[in-house]
Amino acid sequence: MIRTVCLLLIIGVALGCTKVSPPQNSVTGSTAQEQMPSSQFVATVLRVLEENHQSGSLVYRGRCTDSGGITDSFRVTPPAHNAPSVEAFRQAFGNDPTLTVKKEDSSGMIRVVGGDVQPELLGVTIHDVKFQEENDPREATSKLLASPELKTYMQGHRTEFVTTSGGLVPPASGRHLNATLTDMTVSQSLDRIAQTFPGVWIYEECITGQGEKRVEINFHEFSAAASANRQAE
Repeated sequence: MIRTVCLLLIIGVALGCTKVSPPQNSVTGSTAQEQMPSSQFVATVLRVLEENHQSGSLVYRGRCTDSGGITDSFRVTPPAHNAPSVEAFRQAFGNDPTLTVKKEDSSGMIRVVGGDVQPELLGVTIHDVKFQEENDPREATSKLLASPELKTYMQGHRTEFVTTSGGLVPPASGRHLNATLTDMTVSQSLDRIAQTFPGVWIYEECITGQGEKRVEINFHEFSAAASANRQAE
């Protein structure tokens, strides 16, 4: 009898410790969770831009994996800490001529491009998207990607979004996005999100063996500490 009671207690504790993961958003897994980059290339870009408190974009073509994701094989070297962004990237990308970086003087955004990427999707015009009290750039990005113009484009160009999961969402920054964007491209809209939430938007693509394009678009928001340091400068 005692052995039976102990066995039931063990089973009960095991079931109580089990967590069921919620289903991922069909548009982008970053809506509820922030992806923790497994790529050294992506991690290097995010680190350099956050250290320099400079928002930007990362656009690259990788390789489709059998599991349905996207990976890359870019060769990067860890750059010196606290080096200006463009200089740091030149150090990091010196062994891979397929990686480029530039700074847009008009916006101050840093643009990193990798591989033979063809991001036509970023040029699609969204006729109208409204952001009301958005306090999370991932949710704002998800709303943008759910626009009917993008759905129509993807259906006609053999393109699909892929989903990912990652770590916990950072604490809310206290910022809010209230804006109606009219006749702006996807890339312009993502830049607008970055104006409110300092960070980096990331576009990844790959081509499957069947000629279909996989696309993932994420937003990495700088930590509250990095933003506070920027304001104090």
